[in-house]
Amino acid sequence: MEMTNYPSSHQSCPFLWIGFGCRQGTDQSVFENAVEQVFTTHGLIFETVVGIATLELRKDEQGLLTFCKKYQLPLLSFSATYLQGLPVPTPSMIVGTKVGTDSVAEACAYAAALSSSPLPPMIVIPKQVYRLDGCSGVVTIAVAQGGMEVG
Repeated sequence: MEMTNYPSSHQSCPFLWIGFGCRQGTDQSVFENAVEQVFTTHGLIFETVVGIATLELRKDEQGLLTFCKKYQLPLLSFSATYLQGLPVPTPSMIVGTKVGTDSVAEACAYAAALSSSPLPPMIVIPKQVYRLDGCSGVVTIAVAQGGMEVG
């Protein structure tokens, strides 16, 4: 899969944040496959991604760190307490009992977009769950748009 960062020569573009939830020990290829599937299915352009966000609990996951390093994307992490109050389309009480917030992927994408833009963020892809045969782990992915970035 060929994914690169958005060229700085573009004057402006909508920018996207990917929010990830995952099981401990999830392989980097599961993250990559989830992104490829979501972006292909929904006609999104990976080059407009400006960063990745996750729960503080998962900020040191090797698969996630490897993904971020490969695509030179910053990783933001948020506490469950902060995420709990954010408006998301599909909260889950089951997730809430496990990690302390009813949303990880959607809330992280929303929080990252909120922190980086004066415009209100918008969840453009609600959470979706991905697995990859032969690889360990599960990824939940959501995508939020944070307005316009002038470069």
